[in-house]
Amino acid sequence: MRKIQNHPILSRLVPWIPFWVLFAWGWRVRNPFTHIPAYGDVLEVLWGIEWYHRSILIQHTSPLFTPLVFHPLGWHTATLAYTPVLFLLALPIRELGGLAFAYNVLAVLALVVAFAGAFRLARLFLSWEMASIAALVFTFWRMCWEWVGGHLNMTWISGLLPWMAYGIERAKQSERHAQWRWVAVTGLMWGIMVNFALYGIFIGALAFLLWGREIFRAHRLRQILVAALIALAIGLPTIAPYYVGSRQDQTHIYGAEHNMWWGASLNSLFIPSVFHPLPPLRLFSHKLYGGPHNESGVMNF
Repeated sequence: MRKIQNHPILSRLVPWIPFWVLFAWGWRVRNPFTHIPAYGDVLEVLWGIEWYHRSILIQHTSPLFTPLVFHPLGWHTATLAYTPVLFLLALPIRELGGLAFAYNVLAVLALVVAFAGAFRLARLFLSWEMASIAALVFTFWRMCWEWVGGHLNMTWISGLLPWMAYGIERAKQSERHAQWRWVAVTGLMWGIMVNFALYGIFIGALAFLLWGREIFRAHRLRQILVAALIALAIGLPTIAPYYVGSRQDQTHIYGAEHNMWWGASLNSLFIPSVFHPLPPLRLFSHKLYGGPHNESGVMNF
């Protein structure tokens, strides 16, 4: 192990071996050009990619509005959970290998980004062996794996989150004159997260809790403000169309009751996931958990 740690190339390559082993065990796509990893929510992503392809490359019109949804009123597509940036990123991949290929590539790439970021973050505190384990746990925990099957926006947010946390930690550990560079990196990653889903605004803000009590110091508050301004500037391509579209469509914002239905229950967090990959644990979970078999039962530890 020490020889691997002292070898710059091996120390970077070896941690990826268990990553690809776990990926091969869990990935059930026979042909990446014709098959997708799940059915259901994934269809909304595929529809969005195809709509952007048709609007931009064939009809030469704006993809931000479609008359086909809620006809005859139509709908502003920027209010979907999947953002214009995500669809635009998928277009060149779709041109290369088709619709299913575009989805699969984005899903796998998000997992790669997640593992690389989590490994780098963990290496600030742990040996490369323990950092590898930490990165594997983060990348393949049940909810993240569930997102691969349809919630591609959340897969990317979770993949970018450790990179943002890495910038926050480097800003904490660096000398005062070098901190602002990492503050800029933090804002950049936060803005990219926002462009994959507006959930990134709130999830990214929570990452600053890594500073602990330092978060209340004046220079830390200034750094958070600068990072937020950078993230806002980068995230405007997603924030602005969403704001305009939601105002024109008069979308309804759900409240606490909606969150209670979809959120995890505190008294069931230690029950295995209702979709656990191991049948005995899945059966055990179904006997103990009486709630709906959706995201609320997947978040369990």
